[in-house]
Amino acid sequence: MPGNGRALPFVFVTGGCRSGKSAYAQTLAEGLGSSGLFVATAEARDEEMRRRVELHRQARGPFWRLLETPPQKSRPLHELLPAEARPGEPLLLDCLTLWVAGRMADCNEEQLASACRALAQTLFALPCPVVVVSGEVGLGLVPASPEGRLFRDMAGRANQIMADAATSVVFMVSGLPLMVKGRLPDMHSEQLGIALTAGGADAGRTREN
Repeated sequence: MPGNGRALPFVFVTGGCRSGKSAYAQTLAEGLGSSGLFVATAEARDEEMRRRVELHRQARGPFWRLLETPPQKSRPLHELLPAEARPGEPLLLDCLTLWVAGRMADCNEEQLASACRALAQTLFALPCPVVVVSGEVGLGLVPASPEGRLFRDMAGRANQIMADAATSVVFMVSGLPLMVKGRLPDMHSEQLGIALTAGGADAGRTREN
């Protein structure tokens, strides 16, 4: 499976906080169809998070159908997606990091890795373009708490699993996209101003998000 034998795009977009990854992924996905399925993994547990969720909803507009997938869903995400996805309609999952965070209370690292592999395999097999967003949490200081270090490790492992399955991987740096695996269709590479090789200097600026 990993990265091979799939004709439709499966793009993994990662980067740090406020790197522009969500806006970039949304623009990319909206260029792949006339409507799409947005798979939201965030939980609005406080007022500040509720405001963030609402801002994201407003930014998406009528292009998107919405599937909200908090951890309390009775079925795992990889079982829900085949029934929700439509052939040819882009699917955007935002984001893998929050999906990991929502499962830490119920999974050890090996169980979470197994669940992430099942999710990656399901996404790879869907008959539609797929874009997955995730945060890169391993570039800063070592977390001070055991829980923080465990989250860093679990999120990093999930990112590796998803990047291995994807046909293309984009790393966002300060709103600038850098292609680190595969390539996008030419129309999207040109539209999004992507640097097609590591270290490319022609990357375009995305909206801040």
